[in-house]
Amino acid sequence: MRTISFPTETWVSEPSPSLFPGHRERTAKILYFPGASDAVKPVLLLGNPGVGKSRLFARLAEGKPGASKLPDCPLELQRARTAFSRTLDVVDSPGINDLAAISIKARAILRFLRTNPGTTVVQVADARHLGEALLMTFQLAELGCPMVLALNRMDELRLRGGQIALHRLSDLLGIPVVGTVATQNRGTATLIDALAEARPAYALELPRKIKSAGWRRDRACLARAREILAEVYTVKPQKTAPLAARLGFLARHPLQGLGLLLETAG
Repeated sequence: MRTISFPTETWVSEPSPSLFPGHRERTAKILYFPGASDAVKPVLLLGNPGVGKSRLFARLAEGKPGASKLPDCPLELQRARTAFSRTLDVVDSPGINDLAAISIKARAILRFLRTNPGTTVVQVADARHLGEALLMTFQLAELGCPMVLALNRMDELRLRGGQIALHRLSDLLGIPVVGTVATQNRGTATLIDALAEARPAYALELPRKIKSAGWRRDRACLARAREILAEVYTVKPQKTAPLAARLGFLARHPLQGLGLLLETAG
């Protein structure tokens, strides 16, 4: 994981109350997307591929969103103006694993953030793979963007016996953290409300010699991710879940997987 910086050069190419406290069912209304001179600041959805980000975007912008291209960029970004509890310009970005990668997707996202100061980032993550998501959270913290972490697929996490202490995770990262189930439109209203509290995540405090060494930096980020997981993540096998799902989930647990897998198998 390399240090992140904005590119400056020109380039071409009825839900469970334990999971969703205070949830309220509301509907987003699609409105015409205005020009760039409009005063409403955009909300950028960002996350790894396959986390349900585009499904969440569809929930926030019911209707047919518009598409626009960045100058000198071959990628199209889906965007729409919605009226919920507040007016939002929502932008859906392509899935990406690493903001530091030298790729068209990464450069397009960084360019959008640079040319749209004040953008709020909603990092959409798969709740079942929190450790992977935290590595991107650390990268966003370096950029200093106000952000909210949305943990999607909370229903699947719960089915497999996993639990995440959202309030504790919020304290550790310094940003609002909400749970969502985009396929069922759960947690959407809570996410909208959390945008008002968006702020930059805590950046990792690394010695200068580690900041300048890529592999040492990666190792430090992984170590911090494991520390956070140990505080917020618990798992208890659910008898109602299919056996294959329970064993597969436990085997992937970042801290307790092996021990719990052996206990379950026994």
